[in-house]
Amino acid sequence: THELLNLIHGSYNAILNDQNLKIKNETFQIPIDTVVLIAEPEKNVPVKLLVSTPNKSVFSGNLKLWVLGRCFEIPRSEDGNYYLEPKYLGISSAAFEADGYGLVAMGPDLKKENLTNGLIINFNKGETIRVKVLDDRDNSPLSFVSVNISIGKFLDTNIGTMPTNERGEVLFTHLSGKFILEIDAINYAPYRCEFVAEETKDIIVKLVIGGGLKGQLTLDENTTSANAVLSSKNSYYSVIIAADGKFEFVNIP
Repeated sequence: THELLNLIHGSYNAILNDQNLKIKNETFQIPIDTVVLIAEPEKNVPVKLLVSTPNKSVFSGNLKLWVLGRCFEIPRSEDGNYYLEPKYLGISSAAFEADGYGLVAMGPDLKKENLTNGLIINFNKGETIRVKVLDDRDNSPLSFVSVNISIGKFLDTNIGTMPTNERGEVLFTHLSGKFILEIDAINYAPYRCEFVAEETKDIIVKLVIGGGLKGQLTLDENTTSANAVLSSKNSYYSVIIAADGKFEFVNIP
């Protein structure tokens, strides 16, 4: 039994942490005095993967799944098909990988009951993208800088972070469609930009020295902690305000 207090009136969905159980009446309305949730064992039936390639040939290669930065191989079953465990459905940071093709993000809004005929995975030819990172002041290469690539429906599926070499370069393979390129380097303003793999083969990024902003606020005596926020249309920065009311933003583009 759990007691929830001071809930705003409206519709709520109940979710269990135990993936082996499913709630039959997951939606309920507030106000209500008591909600009785009925849970039943979740049927752990694998979801069939319908894999297609650009030439429409039958796919029989190595299929992998990236989940939260880890890679798992999906073996081919005896009937010649591939199957996915239901526990991976709905994970936003998940993507499928096959040799020679671009990564395909699974998407965060998949439910097993809507995939009775299987999950379709459309692979496209993968592109190799070269990223070169330079200092904006003198065009000198920046070595060992972390470069991050994200894909997916919401461009939030992290598929890898790699450092630049001594020439300030890094190669990413098997990219397809839209992706987000992010670069963070000490003493430089962060970089974030969207690209399309089929339209871009070489990307040159010139990092700039970020600016700073200092300030001080008079905090109410009842305030134990607070943050200062600096935001624009595409950026959001937050720092902790010290006990004396001082704060500082660094490396702001």
